[in-house]
Amino acid sequence: MRGGFIASFGRAPKAGQLERAVAAFRWHRGPAREQAAGRLHLVALEDDAGGPSVETSGAGIRLVHGEASRPLPDLLRDGRRFAVLESSDAGLAAARDPLGLAPLFYRPLGEAIWMSSELGPLAALGTVRPDLGALAAQAALVPDDAHTGFAGIFRVLPGFRIDIQIDLAFETRRYWQVAKLFSSYRGDRAAAEAELEARFVAAVDRTLAPDTAILLSGGIDSTAVTAAASHLGRHFKLVHVSFPQFADAAEEDHARRISTALGRPLEVVLGETEPWRAEEDLHTSVVPYLTPPALAAEAALGRLAGVARVALDGNDGDGVLGYAGREWGELMHRHDFRRLSELAHAYGRRRVLRSVADDLVPPAMRLRSLRRRPELKQTYVQSTECYFDASLHSRMEAIDYERWKSPLHAWRDRQLRQVLPVSTIRNEEHELRGARFGIDMRHPFADRDLVEFLISLPVGIKSDPGRSKELLRSALARHAPDAVLERGDKPEYRAVLATRVDPTSCLEWIRASGVELPLVRYERLYRDAELSSVPTGLLMFLARAHVFAAMNS
Repeated sequence: MRGGFIASFGRAPKAGQLERAVAAFRWHRGPAREQAAGRLHLVALEDDAGGPSVETSGAGIRLVHGEASRPLPDLLRDGRRFAVLESSDAGLAAARDPLGLAPLFYRPLGEAIWMSSELGPLAALGTVRPDLGALAAQAALVPDDAHTGFAGIFRVLPGFRIDIQIDLAFETRRYWQVAKLFSSYRGDRAAAEAELEARFVAAVDRTLAPDTAILLSGGIDSTAVTAAASHLGRHFKLVHVSFPQFADAAEEDHARRISTALGRPLEVVLGETEPWRAEEDLHTSVVPYLTPPALAAEAALGRLAGVARVALDGNDGDGVLGYAGREWGELMHRHDFRRLSELAHAYGRRRVLRSVADDLVPPAMRLRSLRRRPELKQTYVQSTECYFDASLHSRMEAIDYERWKSPLHAWRDRQLRQVLPVSTIRNEEHELRGARFGIDMRHPFADRDLVEFLISLPVGIKSDPGRSKELLRSALARHAPDAVLERGDKPEYRAVLATRVDPTSCLEWIRASGVELPLVRYERLYRDAELSSVPTGLLMFLARAHVFAAMNS
């Protein structure tokens, strides 16, 4: 989104406060319009396409950012992308869409609570300091979701609302009860394919706009977006970021096959390979949320700046389509022997029996030949536990979905995690990154109707353990070229990450920051780093946290 807002509820702002906050906007833009009614004072940066829209009625104001203005209950029921503030004589209600597409932050300060679409304006209102505990938790991959990295500044979580009373007492509560939909679908696979096709094409249609570009990575998700947009007959630019020198990231040939099959020209942009610098990765003013550096987005968005107003990608297709793993245990838990029989026919009885054993039998009880299998190697989280205090270990184990666990709820937990704030907050980072270039980032796979449907699918329909995203491939067979249906798993760009992120530099930034995060075992970290045995990902996360803390101390 291109517009933005800053608002204060409570005592009227002091002279110059709103102006100082507006001057601190970094990425959201538009003509500033100030309004006030009752105890709510705000400035909206009104972009002609994306709002926000502001309506005043008596002592109340309704601000909606991201979609057309509607009453709060309507948005909570079926809104797709919004941040909303609605004031009245009774107080202020604020909420954010279920998938975190519209950012919304708040800061209690003195006799007011301030809310904004960016962190910068809130930080400009008074002295800020880094939240060291929150930074440590993020580095350990167990973040406190409402915490931003700034002490005293918080985010309204995706799928939540916050109700503020006249005396500024407030409570937050979840309104999106998506877990109730889990595995509730009662149709058959053919019906599910037809409904997925219809919902996905509709989701792409809703995100398309004039001057749209699609970021075609070469994977199934972005290719599916491109195929659906082409089927709709809409005009769009097609951009691919290429890393030809890296075998595990070389997807240009596949992207060109897609563009040729669909009859669409493709613009190829060379990806960045310069050394990654932690301070440059903090340009959104938010500590990047559990994500690696933007290996492709920066180059593509930089090329599109001033050319496109909207950019679409396949972000979060992995999540809502369901990450692979623990399907076999879930099939046994649900006694879906018909589906197991189908899989045995497709992939062989021996593979099915071995896979079921992997999910059901604890590693310590397995035969020696099974214990040597690659999937039983130490997970990333297990390899990093030793660098954090023991008080974090139980939380780290809980989020480690690569570690063997009882299959009773393992598959369910993996599916639902992708629609919880810990995952959907990442859309906030994409939105802010796009806003930096004046581009509205949109994600068809983060469409509320689509996500709710996919969460409702049982394992026997949603997942094929032998082929990734089989349901999506089948559903789009009429629209997508054969290159989509035949596409294997997407490369992981590990060589690009290894080239750009230098562990030694990360370690130097950690030391030079002069910051020590709580719950981090520095003595062990420095010792193992000298032996090059610390995972590069951990050093990267810690470097960002330390540089952020030093910049804001």
